[in-house]
Amino acid sequence: MRHASSAGHGKNNRKMEELQAQEAVEFIEELATAVRRRGWQTPVTILLEIGPPLHFLGEQALWLAQPALSLFIPSHLVRQLAQVLAEPTAVHALIGRLNTEKAEQA
Repeated sequence: MRHASSAGHGKNNRKMEELQAQEAVEFIEELATAVRRRGWQTPVTILLEIGPPLHFLGEQALWLAQPALSLFIPSHLVRQLAQVLAEPTAVHALIGRLNTEKAEQA
């Protein structure tokens, strides 16, 4: 009986991970659109391509400033952005989306 329970728990974990992955993809799309709308593609792409040390600093700065930022920006957006910066695959996906949008504009 215990084994069946843990198998069900594994399915729930996979579903949760799939949901989180889908939410991350949607957030990256929204973030790329917002960056493009403001005309920040080039500077944001350059900052993201500098690499992990800058990602880490940006992530930590967001966590530190989250209480103050939440006065202006919904806290879940600050949290999602910090999570994107913490995950190298998410950063690469954002860079790819920004580069795709640059190519579409050209």
